[in-house]
Amino acid sequence: KGLTQNLQLMPLSEGSMVGVAVGMAIAGRHPLVELVDSAGIHRIQGALAEASALFTRSEGGFQPAMVILCPEGDCLPQLPPGIQLWVASQPGDLPAMVSAAFDQRAIVLVLYSQQAVEQEGEIQPFSTAARVQEGTIPCTILTWGAGVQAAQVAKTGASLVDLCCIYPL
Repeated sequence: KGLTQNLQLMPLSEGSMVGVAVGMAIAGRHPLVELVDSAGIHRIQGALAEASALFTRSEGGFQPAMVILCPEGDCLPQLPPGIQLWVASQPGDLPAMVSAAFDQRAIVLVLYSQQAVEQEGEIQPFSTAARVQEGTIPCTILTWGAGVQAAQVAKTGASLVDLCCIYPL
């Protein structure tokens, strides 16, 4: 019974889901919306722009707070000002990021790689960047998401830093 009180039936359209979530945020709730694919980000651009504009329109008096989860795509999305972008790439990152995102009073878009979901890992504390491996040569690779696994497989000898929080950096 306790769990079902927190669930909300949503429309099938991603833009409508974000619109309902903005309404819930205005009412004081802190919604989490999960998009089924990375193309969903493009379908919610209008709703995200309206949500991010609420802060400006209220002259700083209101900042909607919500978390949007989305599988990582081929490139980083262009987002309206004020939307935070975090990327979970390691197993154990996603639960920590979702928990930290709920502590924010902002709109947080959390992208996640399949490895972050499919493999089990120890839940790590959230940080804006994490050193994944020490290098043996004087070079550092800064990457995020699926790029972290690709850099680890390449075994370049460089230090590797996972940029967990893309914006704000």
